[in-house]
Amino acid sequence: MNNSKQGCLNYKVLIIEADVGLCGWLSAQLNLVHGVAELRTVAGLAAAEEQLVTWSPDLLVIDICTLSLNSVRSIITQAKNLPAPRRCIVATLYDDSDELLSALRAGADAYVSMDEDDAVFVQQLQDAVLGRSRLSAKLARRLISEFGLHYRDEISLAKDEISVLELAARGLGVKASADSLEVGYEVIAKTVKTLYKKLHAPQGREAVA
Repeated sequence: MNNSKQGCLNYKVLIIEADVGLCGWLSAQLNLVHGVAELRTVAGLAAAEEQLVTWSPDLLVIDICTLSLNSVRSIITQAKNLPAPRRCIVATLYDDSDELLSALRAGADAYVSMDEDDAVFVQQLQDAVLGRSRLSAKLARRLISEFGLHYRDEISLAKDEISVLELAARGLGVKASADSLEVGYEVIAKTVKTLYKKLHAPQGREAVA
């Protein structure tokens, strides 16, 4: 492993991508991300399940636009149910899609937008690999609706969580939201992660599509 590239991070990353062309592009972008030591690619659920057992990747990057919802939910659930849960990053074209919400409910840790310029996309991947979660304006507006319509009786949002959602829905990023609320960057980043966790479907409950 090239420690001069990754520093103290040496992640094994499994790309799950059904489109051959996109698979090559995703691999090229991930090769630019610090912390990625090894890459493998598979095209579907069965191969991904095998790699989880035989190769034991640290991170999964899953294109939710070329796989079925059932396959996406299944591989994320399996990755999260391992004795040492694996982190899952999903790649999408649409920040407010049902597919993205389904993946987040299943337990995805972060998402990246494939419709961005390559430089922006690589930065999103870098942030996700480092454990940071995005909250775009489109997704924030969708989450406001989701929490209000589907989770009202199950989940209550704290005042700071509502504030972060509202600011994100207006287009403010993590830094701008931190400045607006006069708190540190890490406080907002932690709140975004908490919102993701609250979105995860309760055990044994069918996710709302």
